[in-house]
Amino acid sequence: MGCEILFQLKTFKTTFGFLKISISDPFLFRKYEPAVRNLLNVCALQLENSLHSKIAGRYKGHLEELVEEKTAELQNEISEKIEQAEKLRENEERFRSLVENVDDIIYTMDKTGKFTYVSPKWEKWMGHSPDEVVGTTFEHYVHPEDIDKCIEYYKQVFFLKKMPAVLEFRVIKKDGSIRWHASNGSPLR
Repeated sequence: MGCEILFQLKTFKTTFGFLKISISDPFLFRKYEPAVRNLLNVCALQLENSLHSKIAGRYKGHLEELVEEKTAELQNEISEKIEQAEKLRENEERFRSLVENVDDIIYTMDKTGKFTYVSPKWEKWMGHSPDEVVGTTFEHYVHPEDIDKCIEYYKQVFFLKKMPAVLEFRVIKKDGSIRWHASNGSPLR
């Protein structure tokens, strides 16, 4: 008295089909059924791995191509950024050399009147080192009678974005002596 047993070939994700086994002695088969089920599970896993390998193989070439393209793009971008950084560094060096070698005082200040930069010539003309000046306000160096006209001038530069005519005012040097100073300013962009 024989029988047929239908086994499903499946993994957790995929069903691959069914396997029909004809058995002549069902009682004898019960002894081997766990081994047969394990073998079928292994077959199902092998089929799934094979399927994934085929899918991966199909896309592998395309993915490698995309990676190569993106790598080339990134290399170009990095090269451009390095070039730009080098040009910027060269421009900064040229500008610094110009500013440091001109015989005039060049300075920048924020909207509160604090110096954010003063060129080395400040020390020659005023007596203070640039480090002493940066972070202080211009009022420390301007004759008290000229502070209001300096404030008015800087308001035009900072808030009205105007480039007014040259401002002449008195400054107080580190040694206490007073000298006339002419300044023209413009807002930094």
